[in-house]
Amino acid sequence: LLEMNGGVNMQDWDKSWELIKVNVDSGAIDNVCNKEIGKEFPVKETNMSKGKGYYMSASKHKIYNEGEKTIVGQNDMGLPAGMTFQVCDVKGPLGSVRRICEAGNRVVFDDSNSFAENKITGTRTPIEKVGGVYYLNLWVKKPEPCNNILATSFHWQGE
Repeated sequence: LLEMNGGVNMQDWDKSWELIKVNVDSGAIDNVCNKEIGKEFPVKETNMSKGKGYYMSASKHKIYNEGEKTIVGQNDMGLPAGMTFQVCDVKGPLGSVRRICEAGNRVVFDDSNSFAENKITGTRTPIEKVGGVYYLNLWVKKPEPCNNILATSFHWQGE
């Protein structure tokens, strides 16, 4: 990341970027995340969320769809990357191999060199294996802090 992002200081990088570790799952029907992931990206209502649609968990519990959000940022190589997630009450982001492939990519799982590859550009986004689980890293720029203007410095017209 240091070289790909103009040699930025990693401490500054960590302060200004949020790392979203997406668990890449070949059995998932959709990309899903909770509403706390990528908070700055709005959740949009969908037909599924309007219709009280839900997913069935492996433990046979209903997980209701709350809408969708598209999160854009960059991959570990500093290249533009993004994913559209269905928002629901889940622990962490889950990337559906099906949806990743439908978006024009191929996914390769390997013990030493896993990746998602864009079929048109050939750009590869690394997928890391941690404890037997595959993760794709999506880096999102944190919003700039809002500078509050003191009420005493603001005057209404005519004051």
